[in-house]
Amino acid sequence: MQRQFSILLSLILLLGLMAAPTRAQRAPYISRIAPQGINLRNGQFMYYSFDIPESEDYGIVRGWFVVKGADRLDVRVLILDGTNLDNFRNGDSFSNYLDTGLRHWANINVRLPRGRFYLVFDNTHSLLTNKSLRTDLTLLW
Repeated sequence: MQRQFSILLSLILLLGLMAAPTRAQRAPYISRIAPQGINLRNGQFMYYSFDIPESEDYGIVRGWFVVKGADRLDVRVLILDGTNLDNFRNGDSFSNYLDTGLRHWANINVRLPRGRFYLVFDNTHSLLTNKSLRTDLTLLW
């Protein structure tokens, strides 16, 4: 009886070691979600989509952006879901996961649930000035 218990315990331990790695054990997924250089015309916005898969509990967007050039060159950076991107595009009220406000630089560190998101660079407030940005923004989970 004791020998059978030892064999059963050994099998359970062996199966536990063969189980899929946990989030803490595996290497993180890291992906750039925007180009390192972005040019926005006056009155323009552009966006980049990214996904946090159903297999993950959450994802994190990290990094920074800076507007190159003279003073008073600022943009607004948003993270939106699909419904709120549509509302933003149509000029309706919208909710966001991130809104930097008008900034010439910002550090970003946002935890997001699973799903599809849009990273928006907004220069619609500027009637005359084009903007050039440098970015380093990545998604990890």
